[in-house]
Amino acid sequence: MKVFLDANILVAVLNKEYPLFSSAARNLSLADNSRFDLCTSRLYLAIVFYFSGKKSGIKTSLPPRLQHFGNIPEPINRGI
Repeated sequence: MKVFLDANILVAVLNKEYPLFSSAARNLSLADNSRFDLCTSRLYLAIVFYFSGKKSGIKTSLPPRLQHFGNIPEPINRGI
C-alpha cells in the first residue's frame, strides 16, 4: 500500500516537535514494514528543507531550481 507523507509529518520528526513527534514518528516508521511504500512530493521536500534550516538557524539558500519561489513580489497597495 502506498502511503503519502505530508510535509508536516516530516518537519515534526526532523525538528522533534512535541507533541506531534511521537505520532509523526509512528507514521514514518511504516517504512520498516515491507507492505508499505512511503512517498512524498518534491515540493514537500523543499518545504521540509526550508523549515528545518529555519529552526536550526542555519542560513541556507534555495537550490537553483527553486530560487524563483523566493522572488515573489509584494502586492501593490494603491489605496483605492
